[in-house]
Amino acid sequence: MANYEDLRNMAGLLPEANPSTQADDLYSQSFVSKSQEWEARNHMLEPHEKFSLWERNVGTQEFEAANPSEYHEIRERLHPLGKEGARKEYLDNLDKVLQGRSLEEQETLLKNRARQLPTYAWEYLDRVPVLQQAVDSKHVNRALRSSVDVHTKIFAGLDFSDLDTDVSHHSHLDDLMLTVDMGTADRVKVVNGRISLPDSTQPEGYAPVFSMPPSSNLGIEQLKMNRVYIRPQAKKSILNGYEMSLMRRRKQEKQTLDIDYNRAADPSTPKEFIANALIDRDSQFPDGGALTLNMIGSIIKSRGDQYQSYKELLGDYKELLIDVFDKTHRRISDVSDGQ
Repeated sequence: MANYEDLRNMAGLLPEANPSTQADDLYSQSFVSKSQEWEARNHMLEPHEKFSLWERNVGTQEFEAANPSEYHEIRERLHPLGKEGARKEYLDNLDKVLQGRSLEEQETLLKNRARQLPTYAWEYLDRVPVLQQAVDSKHVNRALRSSVDVHTKIFAGLDFSDLDTDVSHHSHLDDLMLTVDMGTADRVKVVNGRISLPDSTQPEGYAPVFSMPPSSNLGIEQLKMNRVYIRPQAKKSILNGYEMSLMRRRKQEKQTLDIDYNRAADPSTPKEFIANALIDRDSQFPDGGALTLNMIGSIIKSRGDQYQSYKELLGDYKELLIDVFDKTHRRISDVSDGQ
């Protein structure tokens, strides 16, 4: 069964116009009619006065917005300086409106007036993409400065003094930057020496960042900006923490060496552990050889009551000397082979 539009087409009737479009057309045309009536009543006026009164009473912003083509055509016809004068005055006024305004205001104004600009002013629309780019850049820079400030404060509040120094500081920095890209830097904690984030599935409640798949909602430009502007701050924080970690490790290592060294003189300490304890500690000093010899003497003396004869004592002394010498030689050889 044919619908209403099909019946109209078969009857040769034109399609019905959209009521909203018809209303818009009637509205825009009403300004033209009003202008024609006004001109008919005031045709005897002097050109300057006529144009001034027309602008005030008929050639309004509403007219220009509703029917720009007719508005500009009538305006140019009525202007006392003719078409060229009308156009120059319009462009001069547009420049004055734009002058002194911010980039955002200029962009908004030109966008709002784009539909009502005469063809001779369309070159102003070429400014819109440039203005938009400048505005976007301004907003990006503002957001970037804010992000740098925020992350600087975040890094200052994090404790990096227990980083794993067996891992390069570059790796720790990469882990921290990954959290920046993910927007989770404020949740970072160093756990077991690695940059970590909360993870309820892990026994300690944290998981190392290096074990997580990279994920970020940022675009390539923002990611690049993170590396240009935020990475230097992150690097500074990591290096400071890494140095503190090294100092802590050295202190712990020294404490361990001192404990092992002191235990070496204990008669209950197995002989196979003594040589390494002496080498580890005494090798740090310029006179390490003399220190080791003195310590060996002290060790043998502390075990004096264990020997049945002087010969047995000398044998133990010689055995300890040889053990120290062999292990020292082996370490030197290993270092040389490694180079």
